[in-house]
Amino acid sequence: MAAKKLIVPLEIVALILVIGTVNLFFADDPGYASLYYIPYLLASALIAAVYGAWWGAFAFIVSIAVLAGALPWALYLVSEEWSTKGYWDTLFRSSYIPGAVGLFCVYLFGLIRTTEKSRNRELKNRIQTLARENWLMKRKSEALFKVNRELDERVSRQQDAITSLHTQLRKLDTLDVNQALDVLLETVQIFTRAAKASVWRFEESKKELRLAASRGWDTDESIETSIPVDGTIEGWVYRNNSLFSVRMLLQYDNLEKMDTGRNIITIPINLSQHTWGVLNIQEMPFEKYNFYSERILQIIASLAEHSIERAVAYESIIQKDEVDERTGLPLFSQFFRTLEEEVRRAGVQKSTFSIILVELTNYDRLAEESGTDAAKGLVKEISEELQQISDRKAHCFQYKEEYQIALLIPSLDIDGVSLFSLETLEKINSGDWKVGGEPTQIEAVIGFSVYSGEGETTDQLLEQAENLLEMQKV
Repeated sequence: MAAKKLIVPLEIVALILVIGTVNLFFADDPGYASLYYIPYLLASALIAAVYGAWWGAFAFIVSIAVLAGALPWALYLVSEEWSTKGYWDTLFRSSYIPGAVGLFCVYLFGLIRTTEKSRNRELKNRIQTLARENWLMKRKSEALFKVNRELDERVSRQQDAITSLHTQLRKLDTLDVNQALDVLLETVQIFTRAAKASVWRFEESKKELRLAASRGWDTDESIETSIPVDGTIEGWVYRNNSLFSVRMLLQYDNLEKMDTGRNIITIPINLSQHTWGVLNIQEMPFEKYNFYSERILQIIASLAEHSIERAVAYESIIQKDEVDERTGLPLFSQFFRTLEEEVRRAGVQKSTFSIILVELTNYDRLAEESGTDAAKGLVKEISEELQQISDRKAHCFQYKEEYQIALLIPSLDIDGVSLFSLETLEKINSGDWKVGGEPTQIEAVIGFSVYSGEGETTDQLLEQAENLLEMQKV
């Protein structure tokens, strides 16, 4: 930086010295007096026009120093005939008028240069201001365009949205908590185009919120799996059972202190009128952030609460009882308890469900040939395939015998269960099954019953399914 500041004065001194050096070849005309000292004055005016009046004045002073000091002594040294006698007196008498004219030119050219530079600076600032305003107007225009497009789409898609919401709510009718939460997040993404959304569940034992489900994160992205209830926005929503929206950061200092940038909209999830967890939107398009989206999220969360509550209740039953170690299927006691609860629920809600019993009739032979563990592994594989056929809606249990599988499928009537039974038989008969690494053929029979809301009891449903199962063996 210091070297750059020395460049201009060095250039000025060098220019004046060059003019003085040339003047040594004209010893009979020191300072170009016959030309009224124009070379020196012209150099000063040129410097003023290029760098400004102050540098022009500096060049003028350097010129005086060369004319009054350096030049006469240089001429004296290079020319034996040249004498300094009377030089300064002559210089003074002959230079005051050209000097005055030179100073005026330095001031004039310097003023012109300063005025032009100021004008250019103002013009540049004006252009920058206009460019910035144009950029802001462009951003506003783009934002308004997106908002208007969103409003148009909202009006035009209302009918489709209702159909889509109905479809998603039907998918929520499952006893699998993970599946229910994933469908909830899928529904949120459909209606808000949220890029990243998650569900956090309160864990009583650790007094913290644990990640229960998430959508939008890549496999190589990190995501927190637990957050404290105190000092976080998710915890604030859970403790106060209140909605959070990012606009609230401008109103409440306590929320601003807790903000980490991961909360745009956060909504509580209530089960049995108690806060169970929170739904958090971390990233979403700008045009989607509005009161309408907040209301839609509240509606979706409210509609999903009942299905999540059923799945959580089922999960608690499964966790408290044993499961078969080899197949991983809940035992018959769990199935019977779950069936009783489903009968009670369906009776209140006037809904339907179906139970299906699948029995492997050649299980004993398979177990004898390949071992019990290998045969049970086949039961596990079949139960997983049945869940795939039902779009993960079916919940598989081990029935009374280890070669029997019981399925409970919500919202499935007589037509649906008949079709499902046919698909199940087709899959079992045509599947590429292996026991102990060896290909095998499976023989199976199916029995089913449907709760239609006509007051059927648990025992009656099981009796109907077992009777049909026995009829298949005849």
